[in-house]
Amino acid sequence: MTRVLACLVLISQVAAAQGRPDFSGSWTIDLPPAVVAGGDYGFGSSLAGAMVAGTQATITQDARQLTITRVIGSTRTVLKVNLDGSETENIVPALGGPLTEKSKAEWIGQRLRIQTEIAAPTRTTAIQELSRAGNVLTVEHWQLLPKMAPRTHKYRAK
Repeated sequence: MTRVLACLVLISQVAAAQGRPDFSGSWTIDLPPAVVAGGDYGFGSSLAGAMVAGTQATITQDARQLTITRVIGSTRTVLKVNLDGSETENIVPALGGPLTEKSKAEWIGQRLRIQTEIAAPTRTTAIQELSRAGNVLTVEHWQLLPKMAPRTHKYRAK
């Protein structure tokens, strides 16, 4: 029993030492040239699409919050997500006028899952999961309402 307890203590210390990934950096999407030339990145201007609607994004992160900044054309969008699981509200530009999004984040191991509710003409629930391996940031994105197949995009540090 003492050995099991010692192993559990050691495992928890190693896990705590590893910490959570820091997604901070300037990122450029890795897309096939034909997709970039066509400008169809797959998702609008919301938080759900913040990392895939533009070819570049800047992320800052501290213990409390993740901030995603991107520019598409002349529009600069800053999106914030609290990392403690509390709700964050963002107002984002859209074709029919600004939209309000409410997001919550949770850590699942080394991945950050962000669930966003968008109160548009049709209610939308979108999920993004971010993970990082060296200079590659992977963003998996899918929608629950309306249902959409998952998509994965990879970004490289600039």
